[in-house]
Amino acid sequence: MKVVIAGAGSVGSSIARELLSNNHDILLIDEKPEVIGRSGLKGARWLIGDACEITTLRDARLEEA
Repeated sequence: MKVVIAGAGSVGSSIARELLSNNHDILLIDEKPEVIGRSGLKGARWLIGDACEITTLRDARLEEA
């Protein structure tokens, strides 16, 4: 299943970690590129942007999630 998570803070990262361990396709949206390196989320895809902006949500292709 493709899951899009807005925000890669402690809650978003925890949810992503659990879903990744169950072989889901994860896309994380976050405004801060530095969270990618420190997240430790191997296998997740990333979209750098504001999840409150419609253009970012279009880029995330939510219709496929």
